[in-house]
Amino acid sequence: MWVVQSRAISRFFGRFGQFDRLRDVLLSDTASNSGRVGECAMRVATPTRVVFLTMVVAGICIGAPTARATITITSRYHGTFDNSGANNGNPRSLGDIEVGRDIAGDGSVTQFHNYFLFDLSGISGQVTAATFTVTINPFFYESADASETLGLFDVSNSTIPALLNQFTTNDQATYVDLGSGNQYAAQVFTTAGVGTRASFDLDAAALADINNDLGLGNGFAIGGALTTIDNNTTSEAIFAFSRDLMTNSPPIPKLELTVVPESSMVMTVLVVCLIATASRSRRTHKRCSGAACLLEQR
Repeated sequence: MWVVQSRAISRFFGRFGQFDRLRDVLLSDTASNSGRVGECAMRVATPTRVVFLTMVVAGICIGAPTARATITITSRYHGTFDNSGANNGNPRSLGDIEVGRDIAGDGSVTQFHNYFLFDLSGISGQVTAATFTVTINPFFYESADASETLGLFDVSNSTIPALLNQFTTNDQATYVDLGSGNQYAAQVFTTAGVGTRASFDLDAAALADINNDLGLGNGFAIGGALTTIDNNTTSEAIFAFSRDLMTNSPPIPKLELTVVPESSMVMTVLVVCLIATASRSRRTHKRCSGAACLLEQR
C-alpha cells in the first residue's frame, strides 16, 4: 500500500527535482538480496521512512515561498453623508471626502461622515492583509485642537444601495452607520502631519469582512468619522475642500490587498494529509522470520 501511495505522491510532486532521491529512500530495490536467507524478497516502506519522507516534503512545501499576490483597487465610489442624511458624493469620480464638523459663516453646523466603496469582483483566494490609503494634494487639517483622530468603520451591506444613489436624502441611518460599528483602523492627524498621503492598516475584522464579501457582488465599503469631535463652536475637519479642483487634485482612495491564491491553500491541505498519513503508518511495523517478511497491524 505504501509503495502505491508513494509512487502517486512522487508523480504529484514531480516538479520538485529532489523528489526522486527522496523516493529512493522510501522504496528500495533489493532484488540482489532476494536470495539471502533471513531477509525479505521485497522491502516495504517502513513507518520511519514514511515519516521521514513526509517531513521532508512538508519542509519543502512550507519552506518554499507561498504564492501571494498584491492587488490594488481604486475606490469605485466615494463621498460623504452629512447629518441630514444627504449623499454628497456627486460626481462620484470627484467626490468630496471631508469628514468632521464644518461651521459656515452664517453659523450653521454640518457634520460629515465619509465613505469608500471598492469593487472586489474578479478576486479569489484568501485575503491576508489590507491597507487603505488616500492621496489628496494636499489634504487639509481644519481644527483649533492639536490633533484629531479619524476612525474607519465597517459598513452594513444593507447600506450600500444608499451609497450608490447620489440623490439619497433624509437618510440619517446611513450617516450613523458610516461612523459606528466595528472600527477597522484609526489614525491621529495634526497640523504637523499635513501631507499628501494617509495610510491605514486594516485589522482582522476588516479582513474577515473582505473575505466574506468576495464574490457576493456588493463590494466592500469603509466608513469614516472623526472620533474626537468635542462640543466647542469651531470647525473640526480633515480632508476639507478635497473636491476643490481650483486648489487640489481629486482624492484617490485605494485598497491594497495581499491575496493567497486558492492553489496555495490546496497545497497546505495536502501537506496536512501527508502528515496524517504518516501518523497512521506508525500502526504498521515489519517483522522478519527467516526468509518470510510479515506485516502486522497493531
